[in-house]
Amino acid sequence: MKVNLRIDAETPVQAASRFGSIGVRPRMPGFGAWVEGVDLGGELAGPVREELRRALLDFGVLFFREQPRLSADRQAALASVFGAGPYEGNAELARAKESRDVELLVSDEKNPPYADSWHTDSSWKPVPPLGTLIHDEGTAELIGE
Repeated sequence: MKVNLRIDAETPVQAASRFGSIGVRPRMPGFGAWVEGVDLGGELAGPVREELRRALLDFGVLFFREQPRLSADRQAALASVFGAGPYEGNAELARAKESRDVELLVSDEKNPPYADSWHTDSSWKPVPPLGTLIHDEGTAELIGE
């Protein structure tokens, strides 16, 4: 028996019509979206928080461009938009001084990336976290634009 599946990609116009406080542009058919019109460095209003949660559930992965550098406290506050702890974390990673909920994954000349860096998000645990919030502060310098 053969089954043909077709993924109906949501057009940007269709996605935009479902959100009033944030801009959402689907990135790939059925998966991922760019979120626009949101300053992650500031406090997020209730409707923005609700729409960010809905967008994550709808698209699975959210991408935010041109955001300010986020402090560890701000990253923890942003993560709380999508759910609350307690978060056990990965015992092998250092923690930010400002927030124990923020783990530091550092890749530089002193700390080269290692083969299993991908699984530092604890997705392998029996009860994994909902997701991972990644705030990149320097990939371009390491691997180029």
